[in-house]
Amino acid sequence: MKTICYPVLACAMSILPIATVADSAASKTFVMETLQEALVKANPDVVPQYWAPNYIQHNPNIGNGMEHQKGLIQYLAGSGTFGAEYARVIADDDNVAVHARYTGFGPTATIALDVFRVEDGLIVAHRDVIAPMPGPDAQDNQAGKF
Repeated sequence: MKTICYPVLACAMSILPIATVADSAASKTFVMETLQEALVKANPDVVPQYWAPNYIQHNPNIGNGMEHQKGLIQYLAGSGTFGAEYARVIADDDNVAVHARYTGFGPTATIALDVFRVEDGLIVAHRDVIAPMPGPDAQDNQAGKF
């Protein structure tokens, strides 16, 4: 018959949520640093520092891998009008969701929910939901998207 040491088990179980909170905070910090250094500063040279070589991009308009990510950053840098404003950042362990308003993708601002997955200190996957920012006359609800 095996004896379970309940105090040890309880201690181990109480530490697990703390580790997840710490991982969430680290992932959140890392993703925001990535966006600042790569997108906001328009620096494609930092891509290997932040993105995994086998990076998976789930947006059907952008290819997988670091070279496509570099190309996106170069495109945004070349537009001369790219800007990012972050409303909220939510992290759950290695997944980080960023609610943002972007300018420079087209004639109107874009509202996005970007979801990044971080693994071993690199972004390994990205998903997004993107919608154009409607003008004030096109909104029945003045609370807006952002």
